[in-house]
Amino acid sequence: IPEQFDVSIDQGMLKQEMGIHPYAPTIFFIGRMTVQKGPDLLVDALSSVKDQFWGVQIIMAGDGGMKPWLQEVAWNRGLPIRFPGYISDAEYVRMLNAADLVVIPSRNEPFGIVLPEAWSAGKAVVACDVGGLHENIESHRDGIKVPVSSESLSHGICDALNNPSWMHSLGRAGRAKVYREFRWEQIADRYDGMYARAVC
Repeated sequence: IPEQFDVSIDQGMLKQEMGIHPYAPTIFFIGRMTVQKGPDLLVDALSSVKDQFWGVQIIMAGDGGMKPWLQEVAWNRGLPIRFPGYISDAEYVRMLNAADLVVIPSRNEPFGIVLPEAWSAGKAVVACDVGGLHENIESHRDGIKVPVSSESLSHGICDALNNPSWMHSLGRAGRAKVYREFRWEQIADRYDGMYARAVC
């Protein structure tokens, strides 16, 4: 996983290519537009975020049954959200590297593959404290875990964006964790150990 997302691309240039100011805080979500993935929680969180940060932009990639409703809510509230729909792997890498912060607002997440992908790109993550996200994030060390609510997400996002140097340090810690714990070799070794203990 790591090398696919850990690429050397100029973030400001990527933002400009997307019509985003190079210094505008940019938040990224990718996933199915379903209740489980919590995109509605993120949209609800963004009204207060928009009021606090100049030029903030949000990219919500993915498709699903909730997308038309989310688009309508975003339009009615004047939220600066882009909905590119389904994106290719190459577009995903570009958008991930253009972002300053990745938000994973899932109400339920057995593992959450977006987490190690975001970390691989060196991005800080704000995530709901559920399932695999709970197990893998050390809050305020390599990410920010919050309760499942729009208000908590808003606080977590604002905490990150208010302190860019700390936000970047969370992303660096996440990247180091991916290379330390989430490469296939390490995963295979852990499973070998589990099977060995079970046999004994």
